[in-house]
Amino acid sequence: MFYRRYIAFLLAAICCSSSYSQLSSEIRFDRLTVNDGLSSNSVVTVFEDSRGLIWIATQDGLNRFDGKHFKVYKHDSLNPSSINGDFVTNIMEDKEGMLWFSCFDKGLCRFDPVKEKFKQYRHDSLNKNSLANGYVNVAMQDSKGR
Repeated sequence: MFYRRYIAFLLAAICCSSSYSQLSSEIRFDRLTVNDGLSSNSVVTVFEDSRGLIWIATQDGLNRFDGKHFKVYKHDSLNPSSINGDFVTNIMEDKEGMLWFSCFDKGLCRFDPVKEKFKQYRHDSLNKNSLANGYVNVAMQDSKGR
């Protein structure tokens, strides 16, 4: 009885290891740099959204990668629908599919992927309901969607 279990375990281990080695040989990594369209080689964080797009936060802009091309988002002081700042420190997606980005010293912004517009949330000393300051390290959503 002991030998049957031992042999079954050995066969399972061999099958799993050969499946794993086949899987691992299929994994391919590409190095993407500013030469490929990335806004900066100083990457802070990487996030995959529910649509399969890759968001790359850098010290000089936010990058959306669809597997072939980059779209770069940078702050435009003349456009209130642009991202808050260029140094993006955190990315999260809420249950409604909106993306949230924190920008170093510039607050928080929400991105609507349908309208392709940002809504900025900043500190305003004249508004007690604004952010306490411009530093937002992490954005999270609780189980109730808040």
